[in-house]
Amino acid sequence: MATNDSINSFVDLLDDNARSLLNASGRELIQKIGMDTVHAVVLDVLSGRNLRDSTEMLTR
Repeated sequence: MATNDSINSFVDLLDDNARSLLNASGRELIQKIGMDTVHAVVLDVLSGRNLRDSTEMLTR
């Protein structure tokens, strides 16, 4: 993580694990967050749930 003096963007605030998710392909993202999480988000979206509520667990 960057020090306060060198923060130039939002990405500078992320740790290496979070930063790697930004550049992950679909397959890599599924491997990192898990298939159960993907299933839950897809089901929520197809069921009409609020997308923000459905993806909130991904940002934790």
